Amino acid sequence: MRNDYSGFDQIYSRVPEISRYQLNIFFIASFPIILSGCVQNASVLLNARPQNFRCAPANSDLSNISYEEIEQITPSNPCRTFTSSNSSKNDFPKCEKCNSSFIMSPKNIFKNTAITEFNWLCEENSSINSSELSISIFMLGLLFGAILFGKISDKIGRKEGLLLAFTFGLVTNFFLYFVSDPIGFTILRFFAGAFAHACVVISYVYVIEQIGPSWRTFIGSQHLQFFELGIVVLSIIGFYNRNWHDVQLAFFWLGLPFLPMFFALPKSTRWLYSKGRTKEARDNLKLFSEKTNCSIDDNFIHKFEEKFFAAETETSCESFGFRDLFKNAKLRKITIIMCFNWFVTSMVYYGLGLNAGSLSGDIFMNNALCGVFDAIAKLVAPLFLRSKLGRRGSLCFLFVVGGICCLGSMMVKRRSGCFDSVEVADECEIQEKIKCENWTEELSKWLALGGKFCSSATFTIVYVFTAELYPTCIRATALGVSSAGGRIGGAVSPLVFGLDNSIPFFSSTFFGLAGLLAGYFTLRLPETQNRPMLQSMADMHNLEFPRRKNVKTYRDKDVKRPLLDNSNM
Repeated sequence: MRNDYSGFDQIYSRVPEISRYQLNIFFIASFPIILSGCVQNASVLLNARPQNFRCAPANSDLSNISYEEIEQITPSNPCRTFTSSNSSKNDFPKCEKCNSSFIMSPKNIFKNTAITEFNWLCEENSSINSSELSISIFMLGLLFGAILFGKISDKIGRKEGLLLAFTFGLVTNFFLYFVSDPIGFTILRFFAGAFAHACVVISYVYVIEQIGPSWRTFIGSQHLQFFELGIVVLSIIGFYNRNWHDVQLAFFWLGLPFLPMFFALPKSTRWLYSKGRTKEARDNLKLFSEKTNCSIDDNFIHKFEEKFFAAETETSCESFGFRDLFKNAKLRKITIIMCFNWFVTSMVYYGLGLNAGSLSGDIFMNNALCGVFDAIAKLVAPLFLRSKLGRRGSLCFLFVVGGICCLGSMMVKRRSGCFDSVEVADECEIQEKIKCENWTEELSKWLALGGKFCSSATFTIVYVFTAELYPTCIRATALGVSSAGGRIGGAVSPLVFGLDNSIPFFSSTFFGLAGLLAGYFTLRLPETQNRPMLQSMADMHNLEFPRRKNVKTYRDKDVKRPLLDNSNM
């Protein structure tokens, strides 16, 4: 075993950094993340738009009429109905907005979704679609949960915080089964998202605190594989449950097994020591020793505590807050760039994931493919972190490739002709797909999945890179601020897709250009690979920003002087 441990990690001089006991803890504590993956991506199914529907003709008896017959007497634009003077289609049909109910095709993939139940189908008077607004509010719930339960888990403990968030999430998803109004649906989905993401955050912290330093990077990057498994499980649940109410009930049954498993988890020893609960922490260390067949006695614990508390006193530093991120010029530059990088990463990740239904092919397979691509990205990301590209080069590379994939997906789909557009003249009819080239539509899908892969890998790298760019005294605050930018990006993503209705292909273009811009700004950051972690604000002077090759000059009294080099800011 290594002998260069410091701080709390000194216990790993007597116990293994990873063992079967720790892996059991890892699997049990990560189980709630499967449900989180389902809940956070459920909008793909819950807010799915029906493929075929028609406006019900006014003053008509539809009891003995098939859907195919209804298609013959209604405009092909499902958001329109013929005026009262036009009982059937003629050479010059006149249309008006549908003010009655809608008839769904029995061949639709889903029997009932939130869009159909709450009549969110044809909202032309509103600049923001109710379904997209509901998803955006849900995404803001992720930010709310991360902030609230981060503090709660610090207060009451990782284990108790995880149980609290998971139980509330389970109950919320159960109540969603009975919801029948849009406001209640949106509010409960907000809290379901909050509790789901709280489980992700708390579980991650808890798992990392159980693993030795040599394995933390790998285990931390693979922890979200359970989240990706949840995305695949979501496709299975959706395949067998075509009513969104039944999907919510399935979430409840999926999460129940964790409750008895919870009692097998120990408390976090690190957290117990941080709260001064020394006796419980000692009992935890002895239990750890017993489960791993190692020798930790009272004498070792006494020496360990002396060194640990002494190291805590030596490394303690002044507390810094949100404003301090913008007082120092270097910190300000790093914070603005990293907030933007998190914004783009989250926006593209959730945007492409939640839009799986618009890709060619089966919606369940597409959603599962998103989970599989994410899982592969989590395996590949550690290789990027260790590569010669470094943190900065790897992040830039993935941003650029992801941006090119999004732009390529847009251009190929536009070339395919496989999309609907409304005839502007009278808005009665929808243009048919003329010369639809299916192979280009498939290529567009795989390019979009390539963008999803890059955004998923970027999520892993941006988290590590952010932690390494800041000193210990302000690292937690910086991660919180940066990830807040990511949650805002997630909330914006459905609104960006909503603009596709008025500006075709806007979302893919916007995602692609945002990725390229993030890649450029990333090159303005310092490299942190193979460099010691910053401990204090004074260490910021050791950060080396890339310098511009060409230094411009200005004339002042016929003397040329170099401009101030902003690369050190």
